Amino acid sequence: MNAALAHRGPDDSAYAVFASGTVALGHRLLAIRDTVHGVQPLIRHKPRRVHKDQINPFADPEPGGAVPSHEYSISFNGEIYFPPETRSDLETRGHTFSTTADTEILLALYLEYGSACFARLNGEWACAIWDGHRERMILARDRYGIKPLYYALIEGDGQSEGQKRPVLAVASENKAIMLAPGFRRQFKPQYLCQTVFVFPRAFSPFQGIESVPPASFIEYGVDGRYQTHTYWCPSFPTEHNMTLAMAAEGIRKHLAKAVSRRLAGQVPVCTYLSGGVDSAAVTALAKIAVGEAGCEGNSEDNAAAPWQAFNLSFTNSDFDELDEAAKIAHHLRVDFDSVSCPAEEIAANLEATLFHTESALPNASAVGKYLLSRSAKQKGYTVTITGEGADELLGGYPTFKAEALWRMKSSPLRSERQAGRAIWKRFVKAESQTEGILWNNSNRWRTLPQRWGFPSALVLRSHLSRSLVRFFIPAKLTDPGFAVDHLDDYDDASLLKLHPLQASMVATYHTLNGYILVNLGDRLEMAHSLEGRAPFLDNDVSDFIATIPPQHLLDINTLTEKLALKEAFRGMLPVSTVEGQKHPFFAPDWLQVRQTGAGSALFDLHMSDRALRRAGMYRPLSVSIMKFLWVWLPRGSVLKRKIDIAIGKMWTVQLLWARMIDDFPTFEEDRPMRCLHTS
Repeated sequence: MNAALAHRGPDDSAYAVFASGTVALGHRLLAIRDTVHGVQPLIRHKPRRVHKDQINPFADPEPGGAVPSHEYSISFNGEIYFPPETRSDLETRGHTFSTTADTEILLALYLEYGSACFARLNGEWACAIWDGHRERMILARDRYGIKPLYYALIEGDGQSEGQKRPVLAVASENKAIMLAPGFRRQFKPQYLCQTVFVFPRAFSPFQGIESVPPASFIEYGVDGRYQTHTYWCPSFPTEHNMTLAMAAEGIRKHLAKAVSRRLAGQVPVCTYLSGGVDSAAVTALAKIAVGEAGCEGNSEDNAAAPWQAFNLSFTNSDFDELDEAAKIAHHLRVDFDSVSCPAEEIAANLEATLFHTESALPNASAVGKYLLSRSAKQKGYTVTITGEGADELLGGYPTFKAEALWRMKSSPLRSERQAGRAIWKRFVKAESQTEGILWNNSNRWRTLPQRWGFPSALVLRSHLSRSLVRFFIPAKLTDPGFAVDHLDDYDDASLLKLHPLQASMVATYHTLNGYILVNLGDRLEMAHSLEGRAPFLDNDVSDFIATIPPQHLLDINTLTEKLALKEAFRGMLPVSTVEGQKHPFFAPDWLQVRQTGAGSALFDLHMSDRALRRAGMYRPLSVSIMKFLWVWLPRGSVLKRKIDIAIGKMWTVQLLWARMIDDFPTFEEDRPMRCLHTS
């Protein structure tokens, strides 16, 4: 299992064994902070003496204050940004530290406060903690699910004769769990039914494997019982008296601090620069931060050098932003390196990308992200700061505008209905290139149930996908609630209390942790041992954004998204960046990839009638009809765009089946796996 994750941690491979051999933790290390002593799994014992003012839910003092020794161990992935006083406070409570790594502070916090510590953590992280006192394994993830964490309960032999007890297998990626003895590889039928235009909450595509939910922790006992707890839920304590200027100032201040925190480490740090305001703001703030004294974590060489930004250029894509990105880089005076990604490169690297995403792709942009991260790593960088999360938190998607206009068009006020129809015409023209991709020009929203008190693009998309799923997927793989049952994951009562824009943004969190962070975030960065950090998802940043009145995020009259963010960086970025329209991060369409030499061979191998029948997931006749329309419909056709996405998803599911189900690879350790502890 450790060998399958070698790409996530090339600097060390180790494990530790506890509870008479019934519990083991392994770790692959990517050395970023305390590159000499940051070895994991980290092992500690409960402090031998408890201070009289110590708050320790695990303390069982003996006479004289002595505490029995219990083993605790942690395997941790990511980065947590602790305030300086956290360590000193723990030291006053009797904890000692032998490293400067955040892993050791986290384990000390757990010893001190138990699972209540998770709500205090700010960063991109996931961890597994063995609690030897309570004989439990604790699995936890950050608020938004930036770092992945999967688990499976695999039937195995119990310790007592004749008993069966499941074995808990845990890993950062599905492929490692698939190597556990007794695991049977197959797709979840509900995953196949939700791969057309709908992104469910973060979960594994594979039967028997689940994802630890974002903002949650799971306690798993040695008796086989487990429970999931949520430690944070999004809320919107709106400051209704906040002006646009106040909102802009607050975003700029909190985002600057979040970017500065993410420069931490003893390795070189860079940013990705797409051409939009999100990545441009992050790059501008990083350039400012490295020029200030005392910027923690940057080596002298890195701090003194000009800031490095990497860009991805999709050749022959309607959404390529190379020219704008180059303009931003020149404006900010940062070093700029653009990676070209034509359809030929996409075809050549598609299988490798899917091996790391472990998830189907509606568009080939993930392949570009794979190549971008590879380039940054080859240039010597180990950490990159990105703009993920801005669209979800700040109202950046066209669907938010569409929903606002639907509300206007269904208003009881005639004047508002007229205004809505007029603005809708401008919206359709402005977003013509994204129609069928990011929004649907369908009037069916008028007839669907408004479960959250307003017409929802997510609900519309879910219902529209049902007919497509029926067309493609055999009935034996579907169930009555397919394609819409994921809507039950939402807390309808909570969403009904929010402003429609806020409720819709919460709904997009499933897209964030079920697609964006999987297919465009951690997996494709860590594929090349590169850690991605997302300052927009910083606790302080997202908490402040939640207080901004909705009218400062979306100005429907001017069709301006992320209004407060744009105002925050007006004057710091080029005018065209601040006033420009958001473009999706989309690669050339799948038909262009199919028309390359490598793409043609790959498509014919995995999308032939024979291959489809062998995998048994899609109806060959239905796919043949769609192939015909895919080729012969005119370029720019909305239906052609939808078909392109559907075929791309089916193609990549077929490729995943071939690599992850039918012919799963073997892995060998690239370095000796060290045993750090046995008990």
